[in-house]
Amino acid sequence: MTYRFSGLIASGMFLLCCSCSGGAPLDLCSNENPCREGMTCNPEQECVSVEPLEIVTEFLPKASVGTLFEAQLAAQGGLQPYRWRMDSPYSWLTLDEETGVLRGTPTGVSATQPVTITVTDSSYGAGRSRTRQLPLSVAECESTETKPCHVSEEGVCRSGLRLCVEGVWTECTSTTPSADLSHCDASCSACPAGVSDRCAAGMCRCGNGPVCSEAEACCESGCQDLDISTENCGECGHDCDGLVKNGIGVLCDGGRCDYEECQPGFLDCDGDRENGCEQEMDAAHCGGCETSCLGRFQNVEGVECLVTDGGFVCAYRACRSGYLDCDNDPDNGCEQAFDDAHCGGCRNDCSENGTNRACVGNFATGNAHCGCREGSDCQSGAEQCCDDTCVSMSDDAHCGSCALDCASGGLRCVSPTPGELRCGCLGDGDCAGGVCCNFACRPQDDENCGGCDRACGIGFGGPHCDVSASECYCEDDGECRDFVGSYASCAQTDVGDRCACGPNATCQGGAASQCCRRMVGPGQWRFECVDTASDPAACGRCDVYCIKVDGTLGQCHQGGCAYGGVNGKCPRNSPAPDAVEGQATGYCVCATFGAGNGACPGGRYCCDGSAGGQGGPEGAADRGCCVEICGQNVPGGCIFQ
Repeated sequence: MTYRFSGLIASGMFLLCCSCSGGAPLDLCSNENPCREGMTCNPEQECVSVEPLEIVTEFLPKASVGTLFEAQLAAQGGLQPYRWRMDSPYSWLTLDEETGVLRGTPTGVSATQPVTITVTDSSYGAGRSRTRQLPLSVAECESTETKPCHVSEEGVCRSGLRLCVEGVWTECTSTTPSADLSHCDASCSACPAGVSDRCAAGMCRCGNGPVCSEAEACCESGCQDLDISTENCGECGHDCDGLVKNGIGVLCDGGRCDYEECQPGFLDCDGDRENGCEQEMDAAHCGGCETSCLGRFQNVEGVECLVTDGGFVCAYRACRSGYLDCDNDPDNGCEQAFDDAHCGGCRNDCSENGTNRACVGNFATGNAHCGCREGSDCQSGAEQCCDDTCVSMSDDAHCGSCALDCASGGLRCVSPTPGELRCGCLGDGDCAGGVCCNFACRPQDDENCGGCDRACGIGFGGPHCDVSASECYCEDDGECRDFVGSYASCAQTDVGDRCACGPNATCQGGAASQCCRRMVGPGQWRFECVDTASDPAACGRCDVYCIKVDGTLGQCHQGGCAYGGVNGKCPRNSPAPDAVEGQATGYCVCATFGAGNGACPGGRYCCDGSAGGQGGPEGAADRGCCVEICGQNVPGGCIFQ
């Protein structure tokens, strides 16, 4: 490390300087003030540590006569950049002093000689230098190399080899006659092009023959006259048969392909005889190069050129979509566009129709039919224009308007009131298993089974609806009995389980039609439907008889026995028998009996169970003919059976 000091020193004082680095003192380094070992003085005259300078290139590659020689010299250590110089016995060799590249092209063979190389680094002053001698030799070839050679002997060219001996090529040693087109004939030069195609036995030839004359050319191993040969017209391989298109009498004239005439159906429109009749007759060239069918017809497709007995004729295959040929004149094409009077056909006049009076459709595809564009094209008031077609206002798919599609939902267009159109039904068949009620579909259920408001009940066979059969059915006897004591049952029939009254009757239920039994003999009963509101043998319910004291049946009025007392009942809390003013004297029937028939014994009270007490069945409230006033009886105090 170097230290520097600056400033004024007081009078009488001294400054002692030293170098702590052990090299040059604090003064700048120079040739007179060198740095210590292992260091060098850089261009700024500072001592820096560096590796020793040396040339690391140990040898140079061999140089060959006539071939560019190039080698990169290398050095290490010292201070870069380096400068190079050379002392060489070879005048052709140069050295780039900045890059250290040796370059040059040797002009002659030379034994190995030293080339002295010096490299100088960028140290202060002239820099430090190192020198090294590198051997360099120049030869024509390597000892293992050979190369072909040709030599003329006895009027022919022969091919051989030259060997490399001690870096120098030997003379050509002849071995066999040359077969090389580039080295042939006595001069061992190239065979003349165009008149020969090979070198055989050291001589130029065309195929198996001699070289062709100047008026000929060697084509496919033979001499050909290019002026007349159709296979080689003007040059080898120029085959007129393949070049002249659609020609008759193909020939070669003066080295150019030609023909006598065009084949039928073809034309020579470019004036080039060598390519023949290149243009096939078509719609643009019908019978002549300038005769075109294109643009001749209006509104047509497939314009073509036809061959007829009279020659070539322009024609077309069809009218363009949306057009017709109505005047039968083929020369003007399809003059008539689709319109209301010519809708898809010359005689299809929509305007004469009573409805669908407009021509509609996709004219671009030729799809046209009589239809409508607006409502005025249809019958006024009765039809509407939907999707280009007149349809009835009551059409199921366009009910009252084009947008209302009843048919998609399986419904019909209905008119419940004049002027009203909506989706609905006209019959059960429109309701997909349901029922049609006032133009509206209802699903079949217990309230609408097989018909509108046909509620399932006892009279229809039971409380449940079999939707698949549109019939009512029952599941047990209790569902067929709406009154206490009814004898109706849920019986199996040929159409399923149905409410029945015996084997032959079906009651409607309610007070007016209850299934009750009639005794027809000891232990024998007949079941029939009775009106419990008026039947004295089933008054109010089955098995309630209105029996008078004399054993005959009295009257039943609104489900109650109507003789003696009030409606056949003893007055409440009045002892029986009792007489009611204005009515016949007799015994009253206490309707609270379990069986309902029989009069209360004298002095008994008729109780209906509403006053309390314990004289009823199993200690329940007083009911029947009771000993005490209603509500005051103890268990067993009432007769109720």
